[in-house]
Amino acid sequence: MLEFLGEPDHDLIYDSLDPIPSQGIELLNVRRTPQGLAAAVFVPPGRLDHFFRMLDRCSEEVPEGQKAPSGQRLVDSIASIRRAAVRAFWMDDPHLFPQDLDSAIWCEVWIRSGNTQIQHQKAFERFAASLGNTELQPGTGFIRFPERMVLLVRGSINEWSRHPEVLNLIAELRLAKKVPTDLIDLPPADQKAWADDAATRIAAAPATAPAVCVLDTGVWRDHPLLSTSLPQADAHAVDVSWGVSDDCGHGTQIAGLALYGQELQNVVEGSDNHNLGIRLESVKILPPRGANDPAHYGYVTQEGVARAEVAQPRRPRTVCLATTSDDRDQGYPSSWSAAVDAHASGALDDNRRLYVISTGNYRDIVNRGYEYPTHNHVHAGIEDPAQSWNAITVGACTDRVFIQGQEFYGWIPLAPAGGLAPSSRTSIMWAERSWPIKPDIVMEGGNWANDGAGLTGPCSDLELLTTTYSQTGRLLDTIRDTSAATAQAARMCAQIQSQYPDLWPETVRALVVHSARWTPRMQEEFPGTDQESLRRLLRCYGYGVPDVDRALWSLENEVALVIEGELQPFFQDEDGTVKSNEMHLHSLPWPVEELQRLGQADVNVRMTLSYFIEPSPGRRGWTRKFGYQSHGLRFKLRGPLEDEDAFRQRINRAFWDDDGTRPDGMNEPQRWALGSARLPNRGSVHSNWWDTSAAELAACGALAIFPVGGWWKERKHLGMFNRRTRYSLVISIETPEVTAQLYSAIANKIAVQSEIAT
Repeated sequence: MLEFLGEPDHDLIYDSLDPIPSQGIELLNVRRTPQGLAAAVFVPPGRLDHFFRMLDRCSEEVPEGQKAPSGQRLVDSIASIRRAAVRAFWMDDPHLFPQDLDSAIWCEVWIRSGNTQIQHQKAFERFAASLGNTELQPGTGFIRFPERMVLLVRGSINEWSRHPEVLNLIAELRLAKKVPTDLIDLPPADQKAWADDAATRIAAAPATAPAVCVLDTGVWRDHPLLSTSLPQADAHAVDVSWGVSDDCGHGTQIAGLALYGQELQNVVEGSDNHNLGIRLESVKILPPRGANDPAHYGYVTQEGVARAEVAQPRRPRTVCLATTSDDRDQGYPSSWSAAVDAHASGALDDNRRLYVISTGNYRDIVNRGYEYPTHNHVHAGIEDPAQSWNAITVGACTDRVFIQGQEFYGWIPLAPAGGLAPSSRTSIMWAERSWPIKPDIVMEGGNWANDGAGLTGPCSDLELLTTTYSQTGRLLDTIRDTSAATAQAARMCAQIQSQYPDLWPETVRALVVHSARWTPRMQEEFPGTDQESLRRLLRCYGYGVPDVDRALWSLENEVALVIEGELQPFFQDEDGTVKSNEMHLHSLPWPVEELQRLGQADVNVRMTLSYFIEPSPGRRGWTRKFGYQSHGLRFKLRGPLEDEDAFRQRINRAFWDDDGTRPDGMNEPQRWALGSARLPNRGSVHSNWWDTSAAELAACGALAIFPVGGWWKERKHLGMFNRRTRYSLVISIETPEVTAQLYSAIANKIAVQSEIAT
């Protein structure tokens, strides 16, 4: 194993080091050091002469007019070559490299492997065998990537140094992520000491900052990590006789994750100061004993939010509801889900609200007959009220596959990295396919483990640290499943509101969905691009895992644009007929010259449209006249070979199509990833994307937002046909070659964006 060091002022030309298949030479990693770039390279025994010959060849003077020998640029960029030490494999923050070389620590070990399952298995067996004569202890579980496997190993730096035969099999070392087990195993007095210390380093957000409004069992607001973010004035109960504090711990667990996310462990164990950007509100909607009447669930939910709004009417908030009922509705609207939709839409008071609701948990995981993930697809339907059209419905996925605790030695994580959390529910089994795509997104919900003999159970190493209330005095515990995922999703919404407090709730929802992506594991589970495969993928994972950085900022290779608009979908003509009324044609600020310069470079165009519908949940048949939604909206992008007249003609024909499907003979010029008709048009948030070239995108300069039918139009006797609706549209251009010039070109053109009502 060799380490190549670059010249301090010149980058090492490390591309030339990999691959060299004929020699078995492989580039393992590249890291930046204070002296310059360093590359670790695996060199099989007997192959060092390859580099010696290259050095000799490149050290000779090249006659004038002759081409420089192969490898000359590489050799010129090399300052020195040395045998790789353990530090050469360290790809984490250099400050995290252990100072005590004899103390054992858990490390993520990235093993060299191939791409196939057989190659991964052989690589694992070779590595496991190499540990036989060492004191290095492997953990349980591993993750597979192309050419790499990742697993945990416990040992000291000096132990790694003593066994070069083990180092020869790896590519990288990183400090293992912390697991919550050590903190939750502490006695209550020690937990309090840690929490009290952390509290001195935490500055609460201002009183006007956005809040996550937790509708649950109440929150224990005397918790040292929560008290400054949840004053007494922001703690409420639907029934004042219940009190406002937590009786069982669930609401306090939700609150901790909603406020800190997965950063809580770093906050508690670290020494840095933290300025929080969001606050908490708590509304106790569950009685301390017994349960609410199911017929009152909708009222209790609306009344709970109203309590928080009366106290702080101007505060932006995200309503977090991780309490669900059962899955018997199978996607059909219930009084509870319709109450959420009505409240979110502002139908009664013109005040729109952002709801985040969990899918509910599948509870038969411990059953020895449970099969992952088949039972989640077949037996675990989305629970009420998560079928709500206007809410962000959150399922759970997991990346937690490493087990460190000795009490779980030999146990295997149930779900693979990037896959569905074992507790998460889906809408795959819904018989009626016209219902919205649910969940909308998935977030980390922890994992479960199996002992290999059929026994399945929770494992704290695979769960998330959070705050809790306990009569024993414990302040820290773990949380998992869709409650954990929902708390994090609500936090993400509040973070967006904190950065952009004037955005509409419809826009925040659009940004969250727009930022979501499927993991490779999710796509492996449902391979194929046919409509049925995509339907199952969407109804299991929604649009994937959202990214708060992507939602908040234009990334270095992605530029995003947000449009907020309002239109009147329908009107009544002189004959008394209610017809489609308005569409908006947006002239998009594509930087044509910049895109044309990029030519055939790959570009991904993604569009997400979000609006709130007003519900009509009475079950009189789901025909056009008695449909659930008040209206629908759709978007269409002008084709690269379409002039404005042809585009208007295509849109105007689609304008009158009440269910929003493509009219016969009006083919979409773009090949949208989810198709252009029924699949992406479910619900009231629609997201789709198109892979094309920069040059082709440059010719698509207009986008239309237009209405399709709903009960506002079909039931004119209700007099709702003249109602207006808001919409939010997020558009992004993503390409490996996006530059600052592209961002600037778009920003400069936004000022001349036009909006035309026809």
